[in-house]
Amino acid sequence: MIITTVNEGNDAESAVLANNLAVLRGLAGRNVLLISADAQEPMDAALTAVDIKPRASARTICQQDFPAELERLLPSYNDVVIDTADGDSAASRSALTTARVALIPLQAGSINSNAHRKIIERIETGRLSNPNLRVLAVIIGAVNDFADDTADKIQALLDRIPAAKSVNTAIHGRLDVFETLEAGLSTGRQKPADARTIADMSALYRGIFSA
Repeated sequence: MIITTVNEGNDAESAVLANNLAVLRGLAGRNVLLISADAQEPMDAALTAVDIKPRASARTICQQDFPAELERLLPSYNDVVIDTADGDSAASRSALTTARVALIPLQAGSINSNAHRKIIERIETGRLSNPNLRVLAVIIGAVNDFADDTADKIQALLDRIPAAKSVNTAIHGRLDVFETLEAGLSTGRQKPADARTIADMSALYRGIFSA
């Protein structure tokens, strides 16, 4: 299975999702590849921090080489998780044409359907050649970032993307938890551990891979 993130720019939330889903997939015994399509931010540290090698690998692929490299690597892995951290790029567009699942990471405190217009356009273009693409919105943020109107804002965004859904769980956590996640450390390796963040990420994993 190929899973890709889709975002507006170099969002830390995108890396948090990609890192942790790859970690959890590797721990489940799958041969998984984590790809960073951002030449500025290699991802090798994300998986060096967890004891799951050799079942997991991390690789950075330059934008111009992305389609050919992805095609070359796919036969060697059970699953591929892609962080297209550069927003609207050749890698992001290529990933959307091949992925089974596209994840839209959203900051709980800054959801605006109009601001995500480019994401919507990119998904619509990807679905022209990949009509079965499953699109899921994932809300990430510290507990106090979630407001009473968060759910309404999410729905306003999803209404603009045919067949898109919001996953049944959001990723909550303390500010210090998200700082370590953004640095590449998986939820299960944090010290001290945050039980809620671990449970949320595990629930997201099950929702994606059991569907």
